Amino acid sequence: MTAATSDRAWQPALVGVVLAAVTIAVGSVVPRDVTIAVLGVILAGAAAVYPGAALHQGDARATRIETVMWAVVAAVAVLGLSHDVAWLGLGYLIHGAWDGLHHPLRVGAGAGRWFPPFCLVYDVIVAGYIWVVM
Repeated sequence: MTAATSDRAWQPALVGVVLAAVTIAVGSVVPRDVTIAVLGVILAGAAAVYPGAALHQGDARATRIETVMWAVVAAVAVLGLSHDVAWLGLGYLIHGAWDGLHHPLRVGAGAGRWFPPFCLVYDVIVAGYIWVVM
């Protein structure tokens, strides 16, 4: 990492904060059921980035790992949509934890250096919103 890139290392997290704030602002003005549905789609879609990146990289092992994690996150999202919204919050925390493990443990696919810190911050904030407000 060069000095120029290390000076901007905080930017993905800031973008995560800003987009989480936008998500929360929009979620507070649309009907609750619409907010929950959109949050479920966002979660499943964000989790699908990693298996897509693994497929693109041609890494069979990472594809298997990422597909299993996507299936776990998507299943928890479905529970959140069909049973209790608290499951959706848990799905965001699972995805955020997975984001946090990618670089330090070098596990799974690389989806870009910006994606894990962005998603980690976004996911934790949105999980808190779901548990406290929804």
